[in-house]
Order: sequence, then C-alpha cells, then structure tokens
Amino acid sequence: SWYTATLNTRLQEQYFTSGTATTSFLSSKGINGILPELEIRGRSRRLGRTPFYLSFTASAARVTRRIQEAPEGTFGVQDEALLETTADYSWSRYDFFPRINMPLIKQTWADLTFNVGWRGTYYSHRPDLENTDQILDESVERSFLTAGFVFQGPRMQRIFETPKWQFSPKLKHVIEPFVEYSYQPESSVKSSEIIRVDEVDTIPGERSDLRYGIRQRFYVLRPPDSGRVSSLLSAEETSFEAMEKEEERIQREEENLTPEEELAAQVEVSPQLNPMEIGSIELFQNYSFVREGLSRKYALLTDSEGQVIFDEVSGRPETIELASRRYSPVTMRARLNPSSNQTVDMSYV
Repeated sequence: SWYTATLNTRLQEQYFTSGTATTSFLSSKGINGILPELEIRGRSRRLGRTPFYLSFTASAARVTRRIQEAPEGTFGVQDEALLETTADYSWSRYDFFPRINMPLIKQTWADLTFNVGWRGTYYSHRPDLENTDQILDESVERSFLTAGFVFQGPRMQRIFETPKWQFSPKLKHVIEPFVEYSYQPESSVKSSEIIRVDEVDTIPGERSDLRYGIRQRFYVLRPPDSGRVSSLLSAEETSFEAMEKEEERIQREEENLTPEEELAAQVEVSPQLNPMEIGSIELFQNYSFVREGLSRKYALLTDSEGQVIFDEVSGRPETIELASRRYSPVTMRARLNPSSNQTVDMSYV
C-alpha cells in the first residue's frame, strides 16, 4: 500500500522541584497526554507522467494537559499525592504536511533531487501570552514552507563474490559523499503562540542549513520474504546494460521506486534472490548560514582561589559560554538490517 495509518497515544509527566543543595521539594507537576492521535503517511508516489513525486504526513489528535501544584502558602511537598490540580485543559490539533520531490539526476554514479513542502497546523486553543500557564479557547493556525536539495555522489561501488558465505553469494559495497541543503523561512506565528506538546509543535524559526558527509552502504542477495522476485530477473541478457534497461521499463510501469531501491536494484542478481541493504555507516556534520549555537564551548567558573563555584539552589557547577559556532559536532550513524523485519540504529556525536 502507498499509505500507512498509525494510532498513537502518549502520556508525559514532568516534575518541577525547588529547594536547596541538600533538600529538594516537589513544587508542581505537568501531565501532557495525546489520547489518541491518528496519523496517516503517504510514501513518495509519482504524479502521473510528471517528474514530480508526492509524499505527505497528516494527523488529527486530541491533546490534554493537567497542572498540579503545591498547596498555596507552602514551599513545596515531599509526597506527590499532596499536589492539587489547578488547571485541566483539552484541545484538538490537525496537521497536514505535503512534500514534492523532483529528481533532476538519476544515474548510477549520482543523484540530485530538489524538494519543496508546506506545513499547516490548526489548533483549537492557544496559550495566554500574558500568563503562559493559562490556555485560551481561541483557535490559531500555523504554516511555513520548506525547500532544499539532496546530492549524492560521485558514487563508487564494487561487487565482491562470497562463495563461502552462506548468507549471500555476493556483497556490494557502495561509498557515496552527500550534500543536503534545507531552507525554511520564519513561521506565520511565534513559538509563544503555540502549545508545545511534541515534535509536531516545534517552530525552529528561519533555517538555512547544510549537511555534508560520506556514507557507506552494504547490499547482499537474499531470498524474497514475500511478493515477486526482483524484476531484473526478467532481463533477456545478463549484462548490466540490459538489466538497467529492464529495470527502467518496470519502473515506468510501477512508478514507485525510491532512490534507495534503485541503488539496490543495481546489484547483479541470481535466480530467486533479491538485493537487500543490510547496513550503512555515515559520518556527517551540519552548518548553518543563519544560526549560531549548533555547538558551544563552556568553561567552569572559579573563584579567586581556583575553586569551582556551585549554584546554591541546584548544587550544579556554574559555567560561562566561551564560544558559539555555526557548525555542529561530527556525528557517526550506523544502521544494521539483518532482515526486512529487523533494524538496529546507533549514533555517536
């Protein structure tokens, strides 16, 4: 199916404490809930015979928030059961996020795809700008645009024969540098006008970000879990050129291959075996043209004798910011797919 429907529920409890370095009191508690949220996702699909591919995410949610505070006149409580409910709200949220991709280069050695999207969200309630603890029965709408491009290449690849490896008779190793650019102007509303509950409510502000790095992918040949065998098996010849022509013909008929699937389809296949990506490793870094603070450098505050100064309330050491930079730390991300039903993701910053 082109579509996926998901029913989500979420309950988040957030505690606020006060006190000294030795004694802590529970001053308030916030309970946010999504009961429930229906989300529908449409994966990328070609629009007729045009060069455009459409994907989207849409959701409808019922959101609740309950605030509990310590009794009036007290500094805080030690027992959570002593907190009193001071506010209880519920509201609706409807979100729609369509995206259009246009591939300009689709070759074995490189891919170049431009994208544009629009996100619109309707809230039945909004926060009181003068008192953020209050929620008003007034609707608000949020919208913003997104645009960018993704370039992958020049791609280097090699196929290894593995006759003694029972898992697969062949292994394909692909190395590809990549550059991704994303642009987003400011939203139609400020973040203070939105009740934030999860990532849907995030308003990052103006963005002009560049991500660059290098990625390694690993493909094997495996028996198909279900469905038909790879379309490359129907090629009349065994040359790569004939296989690519056959794949292009099948693609024009089905019009549903993603760039990742196209890359996997370039593996030379044997009867009753399908190409499958079993893992990837990538190193990347982000750079912002308009924002600072993607990475920061701090130093501990010390007194005249060189001793670290601690905050009297939290008991944590105090720090001072020395530098704020436009580029992020380097991130390494690894993914292992031993089968089509299992995925393991790991990352290190």
